[in-house]
Amino acid sequence: MSISVPHLPSSLGSRILMQMALRVAIVIVMASATGSYFVYRSVEQNTLENLSKYVRERGERESLPFLNVQNNLRLILDAYQDEIATPPAADTEQEFKRLFVQNADGAWRRRPEGHDIQTQPSSMLSALTPLTRDAMRRVLSTDRLTTHYGSAWKNQMATVYLASMDGLYSTYWPGIDWAKETKADQKFSELPWVINADQKHNPARSFAWTGIWFDWVAKNWFATCILPMDSDGEFRHYAGGAIALDDILKRTASVKIDGTYNIIFRPDGRLITHPLYDQKIKQSE
Repeated sequence: MSISVPHLPSSLGSRILMQMALRVAIVIVMASATGSYFVYRSVEQNTLENLSKYVRERGERESLPFLNVQNNLRLILDAYQDEIATPPAADTEQEFKRLFVQNADGAWRRRPEGHDIQTQPSSMLSALTPLTRDAMRRVLSTDRLTTHYGSAWKNQMATVYLASMDGLYSTYWPGIDWAKETKADQKFSELPWVINADQKHNPARSFAWTGIWFDWVAKNWFATCILPMDSDGEFRHYAGGAIALDDILKRTASVKIDGTYNIIFRPDGRLITHPLYDQKIKQSE
C-alpha cells in the first residue's frame, strides 16, 4: 500500500519554517531573558549584601571615636561625683590659694606662675560664686581630674572639661587658656552647648551632642558632647568634651565605594557631613 503526501506550495512551507524558527527564537530569547534576570538578581542581591556589610562595619568603625568620648565622659563624671561626695580636706583653702589667684574682675583663675597651659588645665571660679570651702574643694577636684584624665585622653579628645553650674570650670585643652578669655560673670547655663544638655533639650539626661563648630584658634572642626549630672532634681554639674572632625570629614569624603558617597549623622538625624551639603552644614553649624 502506498501513501501519498500532499505537495505543499513552496511559499507555504517557507512560512511554516519561519513561524517555527520564530517560535524557537522567542523561546530562546525568553530563556535568555529569564536567565539574565536571575543572574542580575543574584548579582544585585550579592552587591546589596556586600554594601550592607560595608556600611555596617564602616559605621561601627567611624562611631568608635564618638563612643570613646562618651565612655570617657562617664568615667570622669563618676570620679568627680565620688570626690565631691567626700568632706573637704583640711588643707583645701591652703591648696586653693596656692594654685589660684583672684583677678581684678573678681574671678579666681590659675596663677600664671608655673602654669603650663600645654600640660595643665585652664580653671576658674566665677566672680558670681561664693568663695566657700566646698567651692574651693570642687574647683580643685575639677582641676586635678581634668589634668589626670585629659592628659591620658589627648589622642582621643581635643578637650575634656568638668564644670558646676554655679560657676566653676576646668578644661584640659593643650594651648588653649579658656578661663583667661572667659568673662568673670559668665553664666554657664547660657552657653549653647550647655543649653543643649539641659532638662528641656535633653530630658533623657544622657549624652548630648552638638552640631559641628569651627574653632579659629585650633583651625579645626569639632563636635561637643555634654554629660549632665543632676542633684535634687536640678542640673548641677556636667562633664564635656570635644572631638576634632577634620580627619573624619576627610576620610568620609575620600574613602568610599565607586558609585557611592558617605554621610554621617547623629541618632536624631542631624547631619554631621554630607558631600552635597557640607558647606551649608558648616555655615549653619
